[in-house]
Amino acid sequence: MIDYKEIMMTLFQKYFSKTGEEWQMKIVSTMYIYKLFRQLIPGETVTEHDAFEMLQELDYATILDTLYDKVCINCGDQDEGIEPDYEMKESGKVFKWVIFEKV
Repeated sequence: MIDYKEIMMTLFQKYFSKTGEEWQMKIVSTMYIYKLFRQLIPGETVTEHDAFEMLQELDYATILDTLYDKVCINCGDQDEGIEPDYEMKESGKVFKWVIFEKV
């Protein structure tokens, strides 16, 4: 029987690395990684937890990412041609993976 997690690791390491240049860096969720593999291996149910385990086994780093929401601070006035003003407000934090895309 083929170990589908080994296939996942091999493929992932072909396209991504733990280190690289800043312009290659991506901050991604476990769900993002899971979606890369979910239809890859017929007959096997790849789960989000499989993606998590793979990244942990490969020793990828995590980062605490800040989430922002666009909040209207001034609704403006359409009749007078005044545009609304928006501000980005912190809405939470979430852990994500740091990966580097190979080129």
